[in-house]
This record gives sequence, structure tokens and C-alpha cells, in this order.
Amino acid sequence: MARRVITPPLPVALAGYGDRVQPATGVHDDLEARVVVFRSGDLTLCLVVLDLMAMSADWANHTRRAVAEALDVGVAHVMTSTTHTHAGPSTVSGTELLGWEVPKHWRPDLAEHCVSAALEAYRTAAPVELSFVRAPLEASLSFNRRGHSYAPTFAAFQATGESGEVLLTLLSIGVHGVVLGPSNREISGDWIGVCRTEVEKASGGTCVFVQGCHGDVDPHGMSWEGLPGDWFGAVDRVGNGFAACAISALGAAEPAIGPTRVVRHSTFDLDVAGSGMAMITRRDTVSVELAEWEVGGVRLVMVPGEGFAELGSQIVAGRADLPTLIVGFSPHWLGYLPVPFGEGYEEGLSFGADFVDRIATELASPR
Repeated sequence: MARRVITPPLPVALAGYGDRVQPATGVHDDLEARVVVFRSGDLTLCLVVLDLMAMSADWANHTRRAVAEALDVGVAHVMTSTTHTHAGPSTVSGTELLGWEVPKHWRPDLAEHCVSAALEAYRTAAPVELSFVRAPLEASLSFNRRGHSYAPTFAAFQATGESGEVLLTLLSIGVHGVVLGPSNREISGDWIGVCRTEVEKASGGTCVFVQGCHGDVDPHGMSWEGLPGDWFGAVDRVGNGFAACAISALGAAEPAIGPTRVVRHSTFDLDVAGSGMAMITRRDTVSVELAEWEVGGVRLVMVPGEGFAELGSQIVAGRADLPTLIVGFSPHWLGYLPVPFGEGYEEGLSFGADFVDRIATELASPR
């Protein structure tokens, strides 16, 4: 594991809210890239997780190619993911139409930070044993904003070194990073940054957070209606709540044993003409990349967008006999993936019902 600060230089626009078009006024807490390299025999896999809202394919693939070249692996062996904070810059090309200027000049520096972290992680790789847990997410922590049936779980695995010390906690929780609302103009990792820090205090090692399927899920305790002076107090409270839930569950983690391999890597093109995202992106065809890894017996299922909670449930149910951890926004963002597909804001920011159905069917089918 390795980490790098990736906070861009100011001024920079903040992404995530349509009614916030003013640039950031400062940095409350730094954004980071957290990189994990898994090595087994001749196989090397690299997961790059960034404190950003989302990445379009051009941004994600620029970083993936740079990391892959540095590690001397294929691009398919490098996956990017984002934590989905709404208090960071836009790395989704085309969001200038929404008032979120994309800092194109920053892209080479971002990739360089990720390459540096990946090389460090590769050099410092050490033998580990894995343990995995899936547990219910406490009802007081989040809610389904679309009113769908909601019985959330989350997943984590820990890697311990030869002396028994925790080196890594990989934590997947599917809840939006939106405690900070549109009035906030400070850069921040939102509640996710606090959650990681608290898990590290309790367990040791490095905590890497990945989003699950969270497209219709928000955290309780958002600061939108609070006084400005308490916005980050709300971030702390929410982050601590999620951390406490995760720390409690980690005590029940069980050993995970199995191979490390690429279970799936496939690409295909889909017709998306007429969808909301097709009109925004001015594309009638979209290339979809799907990946699934097995790491020491734990399945990492990459979801290329914002899946609804029901999609997450289907992915886990389809692998009921396998330890399964969802990695959202990976390898990049292809809009919302509403399951069930109805009518709403999220459907308008999707590539359409047929597109979502194809991806959901593919992801829910175990390999």
C-alpha cells in the first residue's frame, strides 16, 4: 500500500452540485490517492482509489496507462476507483456544461502521484494473510433517498503481516459522500476521510475505502441545513459512525483463502441513443469495460458507475458462497445504474434502461 496527497492547486471548481458553480475557497483536508498492489507469483494487480467525485474514461485511462507502464503490466491489471466526495474537483470531461471547469492542466500531475504510489506499493509488498467480513450496516447511518426497500450490508477485508499486525483494511460501503452540501466551498474527503482515519486508529495499517452501490443512498446527518461552523462537525459525527460500525464488524472477520487471479475482463459496445446521458455526452454508442478480480479468495467486482443498492444486493446474492466486495466507479464512471429503473434524476443521468439492464445482468452473474 501507499498513498499520496493529490489536492490540486487553487483556484479550482468543485463538482457534485448543480447549484454550486463558484470555485473552492480553501482546503479543509487534503484529497489522497490510495494505492494497493496485489502480487502472486508472476501476477500483479493494482487498485488506485482517488478522493474524487468520479472519473470519465479519458481521465481514468490516462492514469491507468501510466501506472501500467510503470509496473510493466497490462492496463487491464490496473483499476481506478473514486470515493465520490462532492468536495473535490471534476475529473469528468464535459462537466463544463454544468459549471464545473475540468482542470485539464492537473491531469499529468495526478497520474504522476498515482505512479509514484504504485511503485512504492510494489516495492514494499510483503506476505499477508487475509480475513473477510460482510455485515449489516446500522440503520441509523444511511437511508434510501428513492424510498426503495433497503437492508444494507457492507464488506471489508484485512491483510495481516507475518507478525500478525494489520497492514491493510479494504472497506466497501455504499453511501454517498455528501455530508457537505452545496454551500460548502472547501476541498475535503467528506465523511469518508474521517472514517478511514478512525479505522486506522483502531486497527493500524492503511485503510482504503471504496464505494459500493450507493446511487440511491445518502448518509443520515448531512450538514445541508446546519450552520456553516458546524458543517465539519457533521462530517466528523457521520464518519465516526461508519467507522464504529466497521471496526465492530472487523472483529468477526474470518480467514479468506484462495487464488489471486483475473476472473473477468471484458469490453463491449452498447447503443445508448436517446438516453439522458447520450444527449449530455453527445454519444450514441458507449464502450463498457467490466472486470472482476479474485484476491486471496475474495472477489472484487468492479462496477463502472453509480449502481443502486438493489444492484449491489444482486451482485452479492449471485455470489452467495463467495466473499464478495464491490468496487464502485471502476474503472470509470458511466453514469447512474438504477435498479429498479424508474423515473427520476438518476435515470436522467443514465445511458438508459437497456444499458443498465445489460450491465446489471452481466454483473449479477458470477464467473
